[in-house]
Amino acid sequence: MSIEQLFVNTSLSQRITQNEWEQLVTIANSPLTPEEQLMVKRIVHSVRRGWFSILGQEGSALDANSNSLATASPA
Repeated sequence: MSIEQLFVNTSLSQRITQNEWEQLVTIANSPLTPEEQLMVKRIVHSVRRGWFSILGQEGSALDANSNSLATASPA
């Protein structure tokens, strides 16, 4: 999934799966265009502010502040 698709999907649903979050971490560590960097930062910011939820494997929302995902954030 491209960053653009991920950005649109998360913006519309206000949710990101744990798998997508991990992909975002991987993508964020690769060379990105300024537009892609901005999209990654907006997703991360939204998760940290609590505007987007991270869904675990079973579909339940995870707490980004207490979960290990918060420490593995791409920004």
